[in-house]
Amino acid sequence: MLFDVRNNLVYLLILRWAALLHIAIISALGLDIGPPVIFLGLLAYVFVLTMFWGRVTDFVKGRPLLLHIDLFVAGALIAVTGGAWKSSYYVYAYTCLMVFPFFVSMRRSVMATVVFSAYYTLGLLASEGLVAGVIRNHQIDSLLSNYVAFFLVVLFFGYPACVMKKIETVKTSTAQMRTYIDETHILLEAAERQHSLTTRESEVLVLLHRGMTNAGIAATLYLSEKTVKNHLYSIYKKLGVRSRSEAMLQRLPAKL
Repeated sequence: MLFDVRNNLVYLLILRWAALLHIAIISALGLDIGPPVIFLGLLAYVFVLTMFWGRVTDFVKGRPLLLHIDLFVAGALIAVTGGAWKSSYYVYAYTCLMVFPFFVSMRRSVMATVVFSAYYTLGLLASEGLVAGVIRNHQIDSLLSNYVAFFLVVLFFGYPACVMKKIETVKTSTAQMRTYIDETHILLEAAERQHSLTTRESEVLVLLHRGMTNAGIAATLYLSEKTVKNHLYSIYKKLGVRSRSEAMLQRLPAKL
């Protein structure tokens, strides 16, 4: 399905692996990415999400608060690896904000961004001298830009996620309506076929339901057996059946 949320989250997992590749490249260039155990732990965490993504997706859908664990992990990574944009895990942290809109509403996603901003601020405060350096170098506008970027990311991914959820809802409702319409058409066609019977055909059908033979029907209605056979052929055709037994299974109209 094009708009299946689970399939679209695979794309976000790809972004998460790309973020980890970014960190690995930084490490290969000899730059500091913090303790290696953090990177290895995060690698194992994302690997587990990838291997069991379908189950994790279904599990988290019913328990969206568990997503805050992912936000907390991102915030903690920033705090212990340089703080704020100086952290090598800064790009990875953005993927957490991308995930939220696919599980919860836009309002909850914005609230999650507020929580993430708080983690981000704690990361700033945890890095000694970072806040002072921002003030000293007149980089407050850059700091504020980061907070704005958080909300822009959520809005950028949140709107398509909302559209996809609504499309899924509409598709489900449309499928249910189509089934209902098809069933209604079948009932209407059956009713129309029965109501299209002539008075004599209706009489023949009633006697047929009583288990009478052609000879018995002919004697009761004062008709010839050939005429009864002609009526039965017409009844079969109008009811959409092919045999005497199938005609007997048809429900009689209420007026009969």
